[in-house]
Amino acid sequence: MLQLENNDNSHFIQMNDQRSTTDKLAHNCSHIIQMKESSKIIKRISILEIICDTFSIRGVARMRRGPPFLRGLWFCFVLIMTVGLLLTTYLLVQDYLVYDVSVNIHVDLDAKSPFPALTICHHHPFSQNAYHLWRHGDVMSPSVFNKHMRNLTHKFLMENDVDAAETLYQYDSLSIYYQNIKTIDAYRLGHDTTAFLNCMRRVNQTMQIEDNCMHMDGFQIRKFSHHIYFNCHTFEPKTKIEAYDTDTIALIVSLGTDPNYNNQEQAFLVDLFEMARGLR
Repeated sequence: MLQLENNDNSHFIQMNDQRSTTDKLAHNCSHIIQMKESSKIIKRISILEIICDTFSIRGVARMRRGPPFLRGLWFCFVLIMTVGLLLTTYLLVQDYLVYDVSVNIHVDLDAKSPFPALTICHHHPFSQNAYHLWRHGDVMSPSVFNKHMRNLTHKFLMENDVDAAETLYQYDSLSIYYQNIKTIDAYRLGHDTTAFLNCMRRVNQTMQIEDNCMHMDGFQIRKFSHHIYFNCHTFEPKTKIEAYDTDTIALIVSLGTDPNYNNQEQAFLVDLFEMARGLR
């Protein structure tokens, strides 16, 4: 009997030892699980802190400091501003892709504007001096130029070179004649400032009248050469103040002598329907 009791006691002791071991393992496992969960929480908190500390956006750093009410207020502020930024960027890109054109129109009534530059050219480019130069042979006349063109055209026709002859026929023009004389001769053939017989300039309530336009106050005359009109003249204000002070300018311009198509000017068949008298 004693032997049996000892066996039962030993079996009971072994059972207690096994239960204590199981409890220890369960306790250790739960402790390990709690440590893992706490480490995850620590990682989450550290990432949030890094975001709040490193972002340069105003208000992000305040979302983890202070009372809960202020943190919530800053969170709403940052959220609203972020949504507004994204929405504004979207609308801006959408507006750019539409390619709209904005035109601002401003109407200023009775605004005083500066007097512009005035350029005058003669439709008939040759002055009286041109006929004198042609008669004395100082400058090749249009008739002589036309004779050269006709002789060359006849030469090419005799050689059965129709294309060259047709091209030379098109060369019988005022522009080609201009290109075949010297620059100084082109200035000598054209009109000069003596073609302006009288100039009048009104400034406020004052009228200035000059027989020689070169002496007109506030304006200067520039001459330039043109391949069709030869000499053109530009009246332009000397200063911006003179341009604003000038109200009107009146010019009396001579059209020159009548063209002499019987002698020196018997040429320019291509320009026949463009010849005119007057000013441009």
